[in-house]
Amino acid sequence: MIVVLQADGSFRLDEPDDFRRFKVVVAGRRDMVADLRGRFDGIVDFADADTAWVAIAALRGWTTEAAWLRQLATMIEKAAPHGWIDEAGRRVRAHVEWQD
Repeated sequence: MIVVLQADGSFRLDEPDDFRRFKVVVAGRRDMVADLRGRFDGIVDFADADTAWVAIAALRGWTTEAAWLRQLATMIEKAAPHGWIDEAGRRVRAHVEWQD
């Protein structure tokens, strides 16, 4: 699953059925991370240029398909013991890739 952030402030979900890989891809340069903080509030928060936290509520909001939501819940459940879910259980950690 890939959360794609566009330079114009839009975002989309690519490969939504791949629950084994999770990352954020940004159309831009690594040095833009400070400029992007706050632009995607409620969806993606950047810890640094390599790590982002994606709101689980935003992921759940991409579809109402019950089977997909169950698979997402399973992914989150499996990720939690490995430190990929924040302490509040509201965000999932993702590696960030930059495409400039």
